[in-house]
Amino acid sequence: MPHTLYTMDLMQLLLRASLWVRRRPSREFAYAALAVVGLVLFVLLVANTVGWPENWQVTKTPRVPIR
Repeated sequence: MPHTLYTMDLMQLLLRASLWVRRRPSREFAYAALAVVGLVLFVLLVANTVGWPENWQVTKTPRVPIR
């Protein structure tokens, strides 16, 4: 079963990250970090919605050869 991520939690993380960006002096670095974090969260959300690829799963079912 994939990890459960909720959209509201993702939005809250992005909101906190954007508030953190406004307080930092080096905005270029902060905006780049925020973009990377948003991209990672988006990929995780898509992976949870569509389904994890088989090689990402932690536990694999053993393959039994068909006879």
